[in-house]
Amino acid sequence: MLRHGTRIESLRSNSSVDTGITYGIQLPGAVPFFEEYDAMIEANYNQEQWNGLRPWQRAEAVAYFRVKRHIGLHEAEALDTHFRSKRPKK
Repeated sequence: MLRHGTRIESLRSNSSVDTGITYGIQLPGAVPFFEEYDAMIEANYNQEQWNGLRPWQRAEAVAYFRVKRHIGLHEAEALDTHFRSKRPKK
């Protein structure tokens, strides 16, 4: 996936903000609970169905959720840049 010819995962959005929010104690490399839960909801699974998935299936759903969120961030930034350029100069 590219944005202006550059792989999107290597780009940092100019409009992103570090909120400082942390998820508490996590195992290194583990997906934070809230992110996994959001991925489950996005994939239209309930908790029982989600728990029945194989680990690679859950990992795939989390990866898709992360990519979709990353794309949304870049789309919002592109729209913001576009509309800012259309505003009358003061």
